[in-house]
Amino acid sequence: MDERSQKLKEIILQKYPSIRAFAREAEIPHGTLVSALNHGIDGMAWGKLDYICRFLDIDAIDLEPARHGKTATSEMEKRLLAYYNQLNDLGRAKVEEYIKDISRIAAYEKKGEPSCTK
Repeated sequence: MDERSQKLKEIILQKYPSIRAFAREAEIPHGTLVSALNHGIDGMAWGKLDYICRFLDIDAIDLEPARHGKTATSEMEKRLLAYYNQLNDLGRAKVEEYIKDISRIAAYEKKGEPSCTK
């Protein structure tokens, strides 16, 4: 089980007595949920993960409590995430490397917001 899947499982078990109880309450097939947790939630369809996270009142990207003042995930963000989820570890590393490089170029900086320096 990967780190994000483990975190989601822990969140579910903090709020529900079991994965089965959550699945029943959320009207998600228990087997589907267990399989996603065991094989990695990043391989799930975005719509299903988004539904689960909304049900738990957490953000689907960082699995932290939802920030209700935040705007909803845009269609562009959903598309980019869907493409990213199709990549293997090498592809994901390349994307991260590229984003870090391009974010350091002043012409591409979003004005008025702090930059990420990871």
